[in-house]
Amino acid sequence: MAEEVKVPLLLWMHNESNLIALHEHQSQPQQLRQKRELVLRKLTVAYAVAKLIHHAQQRSSDGGDSAFDETLFQLDKFMVRIVPTSIETQPHGSIFTTRIVGADLLSTPPLQLNIIAPDFEVLNSFGDYDEHNEQNGCSLEVEILDPTALPLTETGGGANDTTGSSRSNKDDDELLSCHLFGILLHELFAGSHPFPEDEEEGKGLIDKEGELQESTHSSSSEPLTKKTMEDLLASSGGDDNVIDSSIQSKALSRVICMSKEDTTAATNGSSSESKISEQLSRSKYIPLKDLGFPSSLSLLVENMLQSGWGQILRPDDSMTSLKDAIDDLYLLLNDPDRFLFDSVAEQGGSLNIRPGKLYGREKETALITDAFYRVSTSGESEILLVDGFSGCGKSKLIQSVIGQVNFAGGYVIQGKFDEIAQRCSQIGVLTNALNKLCILICEKNDPIVVNDIVIELMLVFGTHLYTLVRVLPNVAMLSQQLNLFDHDEALNLSNVPYILLLFLRVVSNKSRPVMLYLDDLQWADPVTLDVINCILSDIKGNNCVFVVGSYRNHEIECQNHPLSMFIYKLEECQVQPTKIHLNGLEAADLNTLISDALGLFPRMSRLLSNIIQRKTEGNPFYVLEFLKSLVERNLLQYSLRERRWVWDAEKIESEQISENVSELLTRKISSISEESQRALRIVSCFGTSICSDVVHALSEVAEYSFLGRELEYAYSDGFMERDSPSGGYKFAHDKVREAAYGQMKEEDRNMLHYDIGVALLNRAEGLESDNMLFLCVDQLNRGQAMISTPEEVLEAVEMNHSAASQALATCDFTAALKYAKTALKLVGEGNQFADYKSILFVMANAAYSCGLYEEASTAIDAILQQEASLDEKFKFDVYDLKITMLSYFAFDNPIIQLVSRQEGKSAYITCLGVLRKLGDDAASPFLHDANDADFQRRLEQVSGQLKEVTETDLMAMNDMTNPAHLRLIHFYNQAAVISYFVQPKIIKRITCRLIELTLEHGVSKYTAISLVRYAMTLPSKEAYRIGKMAISLGNRFDLIDQTPSIYLSFYGYIAIYAQPVQLRLMNENAQTTAMMYATLLNTTISTLISNDEKVESGQEREHISKNPEFQGSLNFNGAMKSFWLGHYERCRYHCEKGITSSDVKQIKSVMMIFYNGISCFHSGKKYKSNRMLKSTVRNAIKVMRERREESPWNYGNKLNLLEAESYSFNGGRDEMAIISYTAAIAASKSSKFVHEQGLSCELAALHFKRRKELNTAVVYFKQAKACYEEWGSQVKVDAIIQQIDSIQ
Repeated sequence: MAEEVKVPLLLWMHNESNLIALHEHQSQPQQLRQKRELVLRKLTVAYAVAKLIHHAQQRSSDGGDSAFDETLFQLDKFMVRIVPTSIETQPHGSIFTTRIVGADLLSTPPLQLNIIAPDFEVLNSFGDYDEHNEQNGCSLEVEILDPTALPLTETGGGANDTTGSSRSNKDDDELLSCHLFGILLHELFAGSHPFPEDEEEGKGLIDKEGELQESTHSSSSEPLTKKTMEDLLASSGGDDNVIDSSIQSKALSRVICMSKEDTTAATNGSSSESKISEQLSRSKYIPLKDLGFPSSLSLLVENMLQSGWGQILRPDDSMTSLKDAIDDLYLLLNDPDRFLFDSVAEQGGSLNIRPGKLYGREKETALITDAFYRVSTSGESEILLVDGFSGCGKSKLIQSVIGQVNFAGGYVIQGKFDEIAQRCSQIGVLTNALNKLCILICEKNDPIVVNDIVIELMLVFGTHLYTLVRVLPNVAMLSQQLNLFDHDEALNLSNVPYILLLFLRVVSNKSRPVMLYLDDLQWADPVTLDVINCILSDIKGNNCVFVVGSYRNHEIECQNHPLSMFIYKLEECQVQPTKIHLNGLEAADLNTLISDALGLFPRMSRLLSNIIQRKTEGNPFYVLEFLKSLVERNLLQYSLRERRWVWDAEKIESEQISENVSELLTRKISSISEESQRALRIVSCFGTSICSDVVHALSEVAEYSFLGRELEYAYSDGFMERDSPSGGYKFAHDKVREAAYGQMKEEDRNMLHYDIGVALLNRAEGLESDNMLFLCVDQLNRGQAMISTPEEVLEAVEMNHSAASQALATCDFTAALKYAKTALKLVGEGNQFADYKSILFVMANAAYSCGLYEEASTAIDAILQQEASLDEKFKFDVYDLKITMLSYFAFDNPIIQLVSRQEGKSAYITCLGVLRKLGDDAASPFLHDANDADFQRRLEQVSGQLKEVTETDLMAMNDMTNPAHLRLIHFYNQAAVISYFVQPKIIKRITCRLIELTLEHGVSKYTAISLVRYAMTLPSKEAYRIGKMAISLGNRFDLIDQTPSIYLSFYGYIAIYAQPVQLRLMNENAQTTAMMYATLLNTTISTLISNDEKVESGQEREHISKNPEFQGSLNFNGAMKSFWLGHYERCRYHCEKGITSSDVKQIKSVMMIFYNGISCFHSGKKYKSNRMLKSTVRNAIKVMRERREESPWNYGNKLNLLEAESYSFNGGRDEMAIISYTAAIAASKSSKFVHEQGLSCELAALHFKRRKELNTAVVYFKQAKACYEEWGSQVKVDAIIQQIDSIQ
């Protein structure tokens, strides 16, 4: 590694000049690159010198020294610290470059500046601009080491100001500093003095003491360097002859003379520019740009030299302080391609706009990133809303943080609502975004994590899993197992909001925070907004979604607007959105934007930006369009002579330029060719974008053959952008689309929509886009006013029917409903259309899926009024829908949140009516009382036959193929599901009939679930055998949609008596009520984990309490929670209620009997004298003995613990108690019931504590503590610690 070398600045300049000479033999591009690098190196030194001078001046001012030290501006006062590097050897010698690491000022005491960040970043090959990197410079960071003060680290162009100078002439000294530094810069870059005669005539002008030699005509004996320009002019008395001619040619004297002529120029009315030009010409000044240096650098030096030319002659954009120079130097280094190297000239004089740069939104950006951080760390969902006028930068603000969110591990998905492109429903915007989330999950996670997600999806969704795949097809990408569904089966009645809610519960958490950005929310429909509300108002911690929405606030001023209602509902649900309102840019930020676009120093663009601020109110989009319009009208021009942008401020002020962006864009669009305008109008009919398939299809129609070509022109003109996802085009901004669409009158719009629809209809066949049908129908419907002939009506009806059916198949129910309604509207009153009933059926399906019970019922009833004319399959499909709908609204409707027993009975009766219509003569015995002799006979017959069937026999059975039998099986299965709620006692009859049909006609996809339901009514050993057969049969049919129900029934009600199971929370989400119960159970588990006893939701408890079927579950939850928290009397209350309302064979009832038995010993009542408590304990021991016979693994430890407690509390049986406690601990450990192992240790410890054997008690308490820690229950751990503390 090369060592650092310190060289005088003058020597370094000489070496740099030699370096350029060595490159003369290289190619022109290589020479250009070397020259650019030379400029950057010298700029780095110039920046360092300026910082050192400024710091030295501040140090003198702070020290009370008011003298102006002109020696600071001499090149020989500086040293450059470099690290030399040999690059290559050329025929003319080795070429060296240097890396600059710092600079020193040889002052007293000396100052040292270290460059912390790199001095500059080498440009791409031959200095070309990198379009992927908006800045090819770097953010220079320096550190000044001053022995009289602490080290000062500075980043950016601004210099650190300490206290203000007390000198009254500080401003004049600042101007003089700028002038002298301008001379220094010119010498640094050009290697010569800016005024050549000064070097010849001015030698010895300043003596060794730093004072100007006295003139014979001077009236002052004070050193000239200690006087300001005004002082010098005052001392001259206005006489030109007072100033010695030998001084007039010198640098400082020139300042005096220019200031003197300042007054003359004002008197004679001469322009400052002409006077300056005359003086520069007289002084033989050679600008740096004439020497081959960049024009911006030359302008910077000129502005610094002009700082000493007096108030009138001095231009407005001249320097006012050395800090201005430091700022400009930093800007040149930070972004050389934009501000230094005349890139505008290379680009043909076009504006250099930064498309990805965000101006003036630092505070808003921080609010968004902070909100995401809260979501990702807390795991709780939030919403952030950004509002403002169109063009204020809402989308760009949010896009600017996406990179940070991705870097932080977030999963960013986006959707944009469209005023024109909505297919009747906007739910597709949300589902498409979530569909992309599946791709991100695959890309960002390893296969093990993805597999875990798949397993959880299967557990959570159960029979609704195939619906999830239909709503979000990309879910199938997660695993091949998720792609094995019978898509011909009708959707069950779990609606899309619930499906999406469950999906996000699984895939989003603190390790996978999801950011959902939805643009233009003002155009979202109520259905979509309700889904978002459902996601956000979910129980805290269930999902981890950061919803970010943007909208135009001036378009939702009506309180009845869907978005206004959405925000109101959020607040009602205690979801407080973070709100950001965007106004126009502040003056300073707007000036930065214009400075960047023009490549001018901000101080030079300020006058123009003030004019634009007044005309545009700082709206970023309007500002850029306004700038472009100024260029188009030649009011803003790039001067090749001056190599920078120039303008006439007065002319721009006086011009009648539109102050409305829509008018501006309309005029701009009107200026392009007619075909280009037509192309923009065509795209505007599709919304904000158009896909490549549509462009290709329309371009093949003679009438629109120009479309592809003209869109390329529109892209070149900046009206359109590439749309990467679709391969097509999108408008550069919504306002461009609005301007193009607004060019047409209403009638012209209708005609264009209709013509496009017809053109797409003729070209739709064979196109790959699945969306082509919807695009075609949307255009036809918007041009519906143009439909006149019966043939056109018929075609429109058929197209809407097809669109409705396809939308239904993709679960876009709102779109399906509106397409179906449009078709029915076109059919009219006669209803003579052949597919009229089919359209009604699609409408009924869509309406019920949208939760519109009345509309669905009306459509179904209208179909069934013509039942006699319906073919068999269609008729039973209608009945199936009616039964499913009735069942849904009876048992699983999250909207009405009550259990309608009447609707359930109606569904059951309808189902049985359909079975009769199907001609099942054997059905009658299954519809009467359970004591019917015929039923008992047939039940015994089925049981006998099934006992003879082995698993091998079952797997070898033929599949049921007869459509009539399959239909019969389907409706019996429907009846079984419904009867669980309205006629529980009839389930055994229905399952018996299902088994009969299977044995007679073969197995079907419903056989497995029928077998497991039937097994639940049998003794444990036979039940276990049949259940295992059902599991195997389910695997044969790949019943992914039924597998969760089959497994839940088998392992929850059958296998527990014959096979070890571990306690775990089952997510019972097949029913909304069960889901709410799972929420309560989750609250219980959370309570046991943490120290805070959570409050249960009254809504869930009240909802469950209205359903008698779930009373046992509710009491079990209360009993379990009370037991483990040590509230034994409350536990006994829940147990006694729960046991009487539940089947004693269910695992919940068995556990409540166990909890109740243990609680009897610790409830506070005297166990020995209470006969009721003793009776309860005896019954608990009896039940546990029976269960132990069926499953020792699950119930052996519980029996041992009950017996141990009985021995302990009855007295005189201590030895037996110790034996039983030991057995309970060992059995719990063997079964891996760590929580019950802890319970056994805890109760054993209490036994020894009652016996006063405290040391032994502590041993058992510590064992209990270890078990509870492994279990994860902080509540129990804390309780055990208190017990140990009370003993020790």
